[in-house]
Amino acid sequence: MTQDGRMTEPDNNTEGSAGVLGRSADVRHVSLVILTLLAVLQAAGVLPADPALGLIGFVIAFALITAGLLASTFHLGHPERAWRALSQWRSSWLSREGLFAIATYAPAGLYAFGWIFTGWRDALFTLTGLAAAVLAMQTVYCTAMIYASLKTIRAWSNGGVPAAYFSLSIMTGALLLNALATAFGYFHPAFFFCFSCKWHSNFIHQFFN
Repeated sequence: MTQDGRMTEPDNNTEGSAGVLGRSADVRHVSLVILTLLAVLQAAGVLPADPALGLIGFVIAFALITAGLLASTFHLGHPERAWRALSQWRSSWLSREGLFAIATYAPAGLYAFGWIFTGWRDALFTLTGLAAAVLAMQTVYCTAMIYASLKTIRAWSNGGVPAAYFSLSIMTGALLLNALATAFGYFHPAFFFCFSCKWHSNFIHQFFN
């Protein structure tokens, strides 16, 4: 971030700032995909809207999202001005990522409340969850584009980065959600597809490099 609060992308010539950003992004991706899978798998009838499962799942997801957002401010020159960075959405993928991550809280929070505390299970409930899932995946895409837009780093500046981010995010999020679902007795073969994303990611990496 510049002195006047404008957002800048990670320094192309240093790995340090990108490393901090990457670690915080990893935390967010796992949590965002947990939200996505909770919504999609519940809509598909794979997971029941069990209040206890929802309580633990959403608490983990929201805690990790918040931790990731706070950690991502550490690479800024002036973390106390992080709120000003959101105004740079027209030119900065970092800014877009932050906006989409924050926007995800609204439908996800409403969906979590309905899942845990009420008997709300109609079509609007499902659409609210799917809206949260779309915003979560858009956040993951913005994070991937932060790296893909760095022209001076060949390993990142290619069309395979967003696809690889999606694959790895789905795999890691599914891994944690599967452990949680299994503890509640809700394992489903659909999780195997999510785990296969690891091999999809390896193929994408080899194709573009």
